[in-house]
Amino acid sequence: MDREELARHQVRMEFSEYLETIQNPQKRWAVESLVRGAVPVLRAISRRQGGRDTKSEVYVTADPNPNATAAEGYLEFSSGLLDQFLGLEFPYVEKVIPGIPADRFLRYLLVSVAGLTWVIAHEIYHLIKKHSEVEETVAPEAKRLTSWAFEIDSDLNGASEVFRLCQHTLGGDFGDIQIRQLVFYFLFWTMRPLPRSGTETHPPMVRRIWHVFTKLCTLSEDPAVPPDNSVVREETLLAISALWDTLQLCEGWYQRQHSGQHDVGNLGEEMMSFLQQHGSSEFTQTWHSISGEIEKRSGTPTDVSIWQPDLVNGTE
Repeated sequence: MDREELARHQVRMEFSEYLETIQNPQKRWAVESLVRGAVPVLRAISRRQGGRDTKSEVYVTADPNPNATAAEGYLEFSSGLLDQFLGLEFPYVEKVIPGIPADRFLRYLLVSVAGLTWVIAHEIYHLIKKHSEVEETVAPEAKRLTSWAFEIDSDLNGASEVFRLCQHTLGGDFGDIQIRQLVFYFLFWTMRPLPRSGTETHPPMVRRIWHVFTKLCTLSEDPAVPPDNSVVREETLLAISALWDTLQLCEGWYQRQHSGQHDVGNLGEEMMSFLQQHGSSEFTQTWHSISGEIEKRSGTPTDVSIWQPDLVNGTE
């Protein structure tokens, strides 16, 4: 039995052990580069959380289904998740963000690294925010909407971490609006294939993208300044316009690539429908009912602004 065949019979492997099972040297390099490029977000989260210990051992399960999880001291990815990131398809960046040179930002792994960075931060914030503890206090009939709220909370914390990391690494070369566009471009290709209708534990794709879009528009350039949730600053309005253009161009490319396929939908149309509802959703009240408990148990502030619909005023 060769190493790749052996891997398929193992439940969980340390990351270094998993690398040894990959016989193709190019794929082995790509997987190692992908994970090594993404795990530094743990240090960034630690600094932002006042020195909290986020050091984690990385494990891989031989599972073709894409998934990830985290517990205190370890991260676990499925082999299917890593393969999905290595197989992402996306257009040249200048096709959707005019003025961004492709030769600088279309290295094969950059979009994939940013996507995995978001996944890691998402999973770690489930731990930081004590979501599983809070879930134990929720009535059975509220479980689904509560799970959806937890996922959005982690989505947005993850998006914020990717944005701050990109500020740090790209801020010397690009302006604030371009960095926001790049982050949305990076995350679009990870989020767009998510289930359109959602699941029992995860909300529909359009809602997840809507809230990330909102977050990237309203975050302040200075981390010490609160987000512009009332959408009154000129830079917020500029960000809304620029990111909406990026979303439309990304979706247009995605539609052309998946023409004729079942259940692709149209994100632009679904987003506009959501906007006409003023960005509201049935788990808004759920979030407000549990945010205080999350704050108390985790010792971290909760961002109630993520459910405010004021961003719609900037798109009309």
